[in-house]
Amino acid sequence: IPGLAMRKPYIKGTLEKLGLEIDVNHVGKYKSAIEILERTTMSEADREQISKLLDDLYYPVIEKISKARGKPVDEIEELIDRAGYFNSEEALNHDLVDAVLYEFELDDYLHEQCGKMAVVDFSDIIGEKTVAETWHSDKPKIALVIAEGSIVPGYGKPDFFQSSLIGGEKYAEIFNRIAEDAQIKAVILRINSGGGDAFASEEIAYAVKQCTDTKPVIVSMGDVAGSGGYYIACLADKIYANNNTITGSIGVLGVNLITKGLYEKLGITWDYVKKGEHSDAFWGLRHNTEEEMALYDKEVKWYYDKFTKRVAQGRKLTQSKVDSLGQGRIYSGTHASEVGLVDETGDFLDALKAAKKASGITGDVEIVVYPGSRGISFFNKASVLAGMLYKMPEYEVK
Repeated sequence: IPGLAMRKPYIKGTLEKLGLEIDVNHVGKYKSAIEILERTTMSEADREQISKLLDDLYYPVIEKISKARGKPVDEIEELIDRAGYFNSEEALNHDLVDAVLYEFELDDYLHEQCGKMAVVDFSDIIGEKTVAETWHSDKPKIALVIAEGSIVPGYGKPDFFQSSLIGGEKYAEIFNRIAEDAQIKAVILRINSGGGDAFASEEIAYAVKQCTDTKPVIVSMGDVAGSGGYYIACLADKIYANNNTITGSIGVLGVNLITKGLYEKLGITWDYVKKGEHSDAFWGLRHNTEEEMALYDKEVKWYYDKFTKRVAQGRKLTQSKVDSLGQGRIYSGTHASEVGLVDETGDFLDALKAAKKASGITGDVEIVVYPGSRGISFFNKASVLAGMLYKMPEYEVK
């Protein structure tokens, strides 16, 4: 238990060596994603927000260890700062673990501690006949929309580098179909995304809002729901985040990567004919002009204004309050709930209970997963497996 730390690489020097430069337009002093390209060290604003985020993650862990092991908080902190890394004997001596065992000794230990127990193999659970019997049902349906990956325009077809993408057009269509499906009584939007394209985010957010007119939409956040990932959540009826969910980053940025220097190093030259003064912008062959920088700065501020209006609309806050919480700043789920960016901290099951309550469902439900086949990411496999295994007296999952 060495503690927590976050680090970032800064590649401004690398870009210079490659002959690459950038033009940047952004809103929000905490919107730090672009700093890795334009700085060699962390800005004070970024250091401030990361420090707060680490506090929100670190101290609850210390308190839980303290409570679980019956030790004062300052003793746990001292152990972390003095040692941090423990072999099994040291962990036992410091009472951080209860026993040191080999795996084959575990069954006997559990029998001694807990009495006679039945040991079930994981593969036996998957093969249980009762699981296979849940695939058809007349129970009320709840849609589970899984939004994982970067938000991109269009349909977001997976590629070699990313098996999960959130296509603006595709997800807008999904929510429109769900809104029109009378058999689906509620929606859970499960988000694990650091954001992406501004227009695609707006496209999805608007479809989410339209869907709330016909049935409740509950958001369940995973590891991260930042920037566009938060944008698509903010208009839902209720938002749950895990305590450690990286949340917010309400801000907008735009980047023009200048590749001309790299082409020169490689001996590549370009020539072109253009119609329209700005038709060669963002090719990377030149910096934006002052006029273009002013135009794109206006565009970025326009999107930021739209973003903060959406959050204000969804979270019942004034736009000025959202701006004070925004500026690209990130929050832990715990902190986000304190400032009103999310309703409660909780996991997927909390969101499921909220969806049932909001739609008036009292018995079992059938969960229909969208958008279906989602590439080969581990999250996809884990979600499918969880769906297969999740069978409780109150719920059944399809």
